[in-house]
Amino acid sequence: MIEICARVHNRDEIETILAQGFKTLEITLPSKGGIEEEYAWGELAAQKNLTLIGHGPKEGNPRDLASLENDCLPRLKQALEAAGRLKAALLTIHFNVDSRWIPAETIQRKIALLTQVVQWGAESGVRVNLENLSESSADLEKALVMVPDLGLTLDVGHAMLTHKTSTAPDIITHLSGRISHLHLHDNHGGKSYRDDEHLIPGEGKVEFTKLFGLLKKKGYQKTATLELAPHEMALGQKRIAAFWRDAF
Repeated sequence: MIEICARVHNRDEIETILAQGFKTLEITLPSKGGIEEEYAWGELAAQKNLTLIGHGPKEGNPRDLASLENDCLPRLKQALEAAGRLKAALLTIHFNVDSRWIPAETIQRKIALLTQVVQWGAESGVRVNLENLSESSADLEKALVMVPDLGLTLDVGHAMLTHKTSTAPDIITHLSGRISHLHLHDNHGGKSYRDDEHLIPGEGKVEFTKLFGLLKKKGYQKTATLELAPHEMALGQKRIAAFWRDAF
């Protein structure tokens, strides 16, 4: 069985989420409240015997290299340093490399930047995972081949968007060896990020049983974060457990 984690956006959500039995939390890094909030996360983890993993900042315009280098990159470094201090072994980042709308030369530069980010992660003892946004498995593979220590977070909801069918089966088939974390939520598909509904699993069109069957065949037994509202977590956790059990 996979280990189901909870996405937490702020400390106001904590009591609701902990009451549902979650022991691993995926938190936003760097902390919006600065070092004081980061310290509070560390104290909470120690008091409640929790494991923390990180979710990095958004990249902004994925084609704007100047912004990526001058704004996003320093924030990613801060996120990794914070993850290291919190003993969060994983940081998932957004860094779109979709060749359908990002120029090839921009992608090449972004992959070079990913090499630097992964190096910072190694220095902090943190694994860096690239999260699929709209990319095909072929686009993701180019980055993963060129950055051997880069991991992959498979977001099954994102895989439904901007393509005729989900890209998740192809990603699992070809890149399962690099997948070390999942993001779980549902939607009805769509042509843009506005269609990223973050529904409770089972309320959209994501074929969880099929995807879990593919992951089981590849031997996946790692972590998976529910990206839902706090009051939806209990039902989401129950449904994911059932989908995993029924997958073959």
